[in-house]
Amino acid sequence: MLATPHRLSRRDLDMLVGGMPLPVIVVAGGRVLYMNAAARKFQARLRQEHATDLVVLLVSQVDGLGPLVSRNDTTTLLKAPRGEHFALHVRALGPRTRGRIAIVVREVGSNIDAFSRRYGLSTREQDVVRLLLRGCSNNEMSLALDIRPATVKRHLLSVFEKTGVHSRTRLVCQLV
Repeated sequence: MLATPHRLSRRDLDMLVGGMPLPVIVVAGGRVLYMNAAARKFQARLRQEHATDLVVLLVSQVDGLGPLVSRNDTTTLLKAPRGEHFALHVRALGPRTRGRIAIVVREVGSNIDAFSRRYGLSTREQDVVRLLLRGCSNNEMSLALDIRPATVKRHLLSVFEKTGVHSRTRLVCQLV
């Protein structure tokens, strides 16, 4: 039997979320209290590939949400310093848990293949969307793909038309 909500131990958390494939982190007062195996693996990958500290990003983002978290489940987008996007699903663990907050992290675009099939994106349009999710400008995309900036713009406009959005931000939101 699990302990009462205000007395969740590390063992209880492991039983609840330890085996989940998505990163789950519990924070309170700017400190990380728990990370499941997926979160530890994700943190190591971010440090290696992007020189990004997951914990620093999460704590600052959650602090910015303030009282919104204590009243509601909240989903927010986070753009890391190097341009990668993440969806954070945030939930206060209850009024008697001393400010503990659970965060589930998902990389935006992790389901890009299904998204591309759903909207019939071409291979080049998929390349442009992947670079957009990394925070690249049209000029940076044109250099990476060895095409003209005007061609990048045409691909983006085609993606916007196929997906029914009118901006980069809306496209990122579609991929959450």
